[in-house]
Amino acid sequence: MKKGKGGKYYYPKKRKQVNTGRKNFSRIRAPLVECKKLTHGIGLNRIAYATPLTWIPNRSFLEYQRGFKNADVLGSDIFSKYYSMKIRVNFPRDAYSIPEDYRLYLVHGVITKPFGLPKIPADPYQYERDTVNFADLEKIMIQLVGAEFDSQFDEMEFRTKEKKFYKILGKQLIKPSRNNQIGLTQQTSLVVDGSTVDEIISGGPPPVFKQLKWDIMKKVRLTETAGQTAEGSGGFLFPNESQIPFAFFYSPDHLNLKHPEDDPLQTPVQAAMISYQYNDCHWFTDS
Repeated sequence: MKKGKGGKYYYPKKRKQVNTGRKNFSRIRAPLVECKKLTHGIGLNRIAYATPLTWIPNRSFLEYQRGFKNADVLGSDIFSKYYSMKIRVNFPRDAYSIPEDYRLYLVHGVITKPFGLPKIPADPYQYERDTVNFADLEKIMIQLVGAEFDSQFDEMEFRTKEKKFYKILGKQLIKPSRNNQIGLTQQTSLVVDGSTVDEIISGGPPPVFKQLKWDIMKKVRLTETAGQTAEGSGGFLFPNESQIPFAFFYSPDHLNLKHPEDDPLQTPVQAAMISYQYNDCHWFTDS
């Protein structure tokens, strides 16, 4: 306690202690640590028409190979820095344009509950950590997240607040902007041939580009499995004890595409479906 002006006593503020040795070591070591970049290339898929949820593969955060190549892992621990996704949404055009109102959302977040797969399963329905496949990991993630996004009426429900195994970080509406469109603007014309009138639709909405980013900045321990990768080859490493970033499309109006004979029970042709291209990238260090 010190005596200040006016004779009043006060407690001096404590100075924040900074571990200068640790900071200097990190600064000196930074140029020597190689930052690796893992990406599996551009993929092409289609928005589901039978269900509202369409999962976007997060392969670059889930699947690793041990080796000495640029994106390979040397040990069993990495320090995850950033994870990002680039997405392009392509809408059907001309005669296959969407005839009714259609909403499409891009949702992203983090699964807070790790996989936590045991070496010896507690029950016959649980996956083994040493033999689990990439498709099985994806199935687990969809089960954890998809319960609130698997019906077109989910957005109308009043839900009771309860603990969840995931956290939603963003939900954005995919809406084409026609302000700077260079190509043909979508338009409808009528062709009269005698007593018949045909409607012709030309053009279509421009594609939509989105980019998502997660600042991980955490140590991630990897587990080796002999299961199949996303491409069907054998063996990879995956994060069994960490949080997982994810992204998916939610389309509550998924039945409003152009179906043959306007029958929602019939499968639409590929030209009438919404397609999307995606590419994800993970920056990390393992030294």
